[in-house]
Amino acid sequence: MKDYHTDPAAAYVLQILLLLFAGILCFLMFLFLRGFPVLRLVCCIAVLLCAVLFGGLLFPLWLHSVRCIVSEGRITVKSGIFLRQERSVTLHSVQFAESIHGPLHGRWGMNFILLHVCGGRLVLPFLGAKDRQEITDFLQKKGVFHAP
Repeated sequence: MKDYHTDPAAAYVLQILLLLFAGILCFLMFLFLRGFPVLRLVCCIAVLLCAVLFGGLLFPLWLHSVRCIVSEGRITVKSGIFLRQERSVTLHSVQFAESIHGPLHGRWGMNFILLHVCGGRLVLPFLGAKDRQEITDFLQKKGVFHAP
Protein backbone atom coordinates (compact mmCIF):
# COMPACT_ATOMS: atom_id res chain seq x y z
CA MET A 1 0.00 0.00 0.00
CA LYS A 2 1.36 3.39 -0.98
CA ASP A 3 0.04 6.81 -0.04
CA TYR A 4 0.23 9.73 -2.51
CA HIS A 5 -0.47 13.39 -1.73
CA THR A 6 -1.06 16.34 -4.03
CA ASP A 7 1.88 18.34 -5.33
CA PRO A 8 2.22 21.65 -3.39
CA ALA A 9 3.29 23.45 -6.57
CA ALA A 10 -0.25 23.05 -7.92
CA ALA A 11 -1.62 25.11 -5.02
CA TYR A 12 0.83 27.94 -5.67
CA VAL A 13 0.10 28.04 -9.39
CA LEU A 14 -3.67 27.97 -8.89
CA GLN A 15 -3.49 30.67 -6.19
CA ILE A 16 -1.55 32.94 -8.52
CA LEU A 17 -4.00 32.30 -11.37
CA LEU A 18 -6.99 32.97 -9.10
CA LEU A 19 -5.56 36.27 -7.85
CA LEU A 20 -4.66 37.28 -11.40
CA PHE A 21 -8.19 36.49 -12.56
CA ALA A 22 -9.64 38.48 -9.64
CA GLY A 23 -7.40 41.43 -10.51
CA ILE A 24 -8.49 41.36 -14.15
CA LEU A 25 -12.13 41.13 -13.09
CA CYS A 26 -11.73 44.15 -10.77
CA PHE A 27 -10.05 46.10 -13.57
CA LEU A 28 -12.93 45.31 -15.94
CA MET A 29 -15.45 46.34 -13.28
CA PHE A 30 -13.50 49.59 -12.85
CA LEU A 31 -13.82 50.25 -16.59
CA PHE A 32 -17.46 49.27 -17.09
CA LEU A 33 -19.00 50.55 -13.85
CA ARG A 34 -17.72 54.13 -14.04
CA GLY A 35 -21.19 55.58 -13.51
CA PHE A 36 -21.72 53.60 -10.29
CA PRO A 37 -18.76 54.22 -7.97
CA VAL A 38 -20.32 52.61 -4.88
CA LEU A 39 -21.34 49.49 -6.79
CA ARG A 40 -17.88 49.33 -8.34
CA LEU A 41 -16.22 49.46 -4.91
CA VAL A 42 -18.57 46.87 -3.39
CA CYS A 43 -18.10 44.47 -6.33
CA CYS A 44 -14.31 44.82 -6.29
CA ILE A 45 -14.16 44.20 -2.53
CA ALA A 46 -16.45 41.17 -2.89
CA VAL A 47 -14.38 39.67 -5.71
CA LEU A 48 -11.07 40.22 -3.88
CA LEU A 49 -12.51 38.86 -0.63
CA CYS A 50 -13.74 35.71 -2.38
CA ALA A 51 -10.39 35.27 -4.14
CA VAL A 52 -8.47 35.59 -0.88
CA LEU A 53 -10.88 33.30 0.99
CA PHE A 54 -10.91 30.56 -1.61
CA GLY A 55 -7.37 30.95 -2.93
CA GLY A 56 -5.71 31.64 0.37
CA LEU A 57 -7.60 29.39 2.76
CA LEU A 58 -10.15 26.88 1.46
CA PHE A 59 -8.43 25.61 -1.69
CA PRO A 60 -5.04 24.97 -0.02
CA LEU A 61 -6.81 23.21 2.86
CA TRP A 62 -8.67 21.00 0.40
CA LEU A 63 -5.50 20.24 -1.58
CA HIS A 64 -3.72 19.31 1.62
CA SER A 65 -6.52 16.88 2.51
CA VAL A 66 -6.46 14.93 -0.78
CA ARG A 67 -4.82 11.51 -0.48
CA CYS A 68 -4.59 8.74 -3.06
CA ILE A 69 -4.03 5.30 -1.58
CA VAL A 70 -2.90 2.60 -3.99
CA SER A 71 -2.90 -0.98 -2.74
CA GLU A 72 -2.63 -4.31 -4.52
CA GLY A 73 -6.32 -4.62 -5.35
CA ARG A 74 -7.86 -1.20 -4.71
CA ILE A 75 -7.34 2.52 -5.37
CA THR A 76 -8.90 4.99 -2.94
CA VAL A 77 -9.10 8.79 -3.07
CA LYS A 78 -9.86 10.60 0.21
CA SER A 79 -10.58 14.33 0.29
CA GLY A 80 -12.58 17.04 1.98
CA ILE A 81 -12.30 19.78 4.57
CA PHE A 82 -15.64 19.83 6.36
CA LEU A 83 -17.21 16.76 4.80
CA ARG A 84 -14.81 13.90 4.16
CA GLN A 85 -15.26 11.92 0.96
CA GLU A 86 -13.81 8.52 0.20
CA ARG A 87 -14.07 7.11 -3.31
CA SER A 88 -12.69 3.70 -4.09
CA VAL A 89 -12.47 1.25 -7.01
CA THR A 90 -11.07 -2.23 -7.31
CA LEU A 91 -8.42 -2.75 -9.96
CA HIS A 92 -10.30 -5.50 -11.75
CA SER A 93 -13.24 -3.11 -12.32
CA VAL A 94 -11.06 -0.48 -14.05
CA GLN A 95 -11.63 -0.57 -17.81
CA PHE A 96 -8.78 1.76 -18.71
CA ALA A 97 -6.68 4.56 -17.25
CA GLU A 98 -6.13 7.97 -18.80
CA SER A 99 -3.22 10.20 -17.85
CA ILE A 100 -3.62 13.96 -18.27
CA HIS A 101 -0.63 16.28 -18.07
CA GLY A 102 0.49 19.51 -19.67
CA PRO A 103 3.73 20.87 -21.08
CA LEU A 104 5.12 21.97 -17.69
CA HIS A 105 3.63 19.09 -15.73
CA GLY A 106 6.87 18.32 -13.92
CA ARG A 107 7.08 21.70 -12.19
CA TRP A 108 3.44 22.68 -11.78
CA GLY A 109 1.95 19.48 -10.37
CA MET A 110 -0.93 19.55 -12.84
CA ASN A 111 -1.05 15.79 -13.43
CA PHE A 112 -4.28 13.83 -13.29
CA ILE A 113 -5.11 10.16 -13.72
CA LEU A 114 -8.65 9.23 -14.70
CA LEU A 115 -9.66 5.66 -13.97
CA HIS A 116 -12.64 4.72 -16.13
CA VAL A 117 -14.89 2.08 -14.59
CA CYS A 118 -18.28 0.79 -15.63
CA GLY A 119 -20.73 3.55 -14.76
CA GLY A 120 -18.30 6.33 -13.91
CA ARG A 121 -14.74 7.36 -13.31
CA LEU A 122 -12.35 8.10 -10.48
CA VAL A 123 -10.00 11.09 -10.70
CA LEU A 124 -6.61 11.11 -8.98
CA PRO A 125 -5.99 14.89 -8.92
CA PHE A 126 -2.92 17.16 -8.80
CA LEU A 127 -0.20 14.51 -8.68
CA GLY A 128 3.49 15.18 -9.10
CA ALA A 129 5.13 13.91 -12.30
CA LYS A 130 6.99 11.17 -10.46
CA ASP A 131 3.85 10.01 -8.65
CA ARG A 132 1.83 9.99 -11.88
CA GLN A 133 4.45 7.90 -13.62
CA GLU A 134 4.69 5.52 -10.66
CA ILE A 135 0.92 4.96 -10.56
CA THR A 136 0.60 4.45 -14.33
CA ASP A 137 3.48 1.95 -14.26
CA PHE A 138 1.77 0.11 -11.41
CA LEU A 139 -1.51 0.03 -13.34
CA GLN A 140 0.20 -1.29 -16.46
CA LYS A 141 1.85 -4.01 -14.38
CA LYS A 142 -1.57 -5.00 -13.06
CA GLY A 143 -2.93 -5.29 -16.61
CA VAL A 144 -4.97 -2.08 -16.79
CA PHE A 145 -5.00 -0.68 -20.32
CA HIS A 146 -3.43 2.76 -20.40
CA ALA A 147 -4.89 5.21 -22.92
CA PRO A 148 -2.30 7.76 -24.10
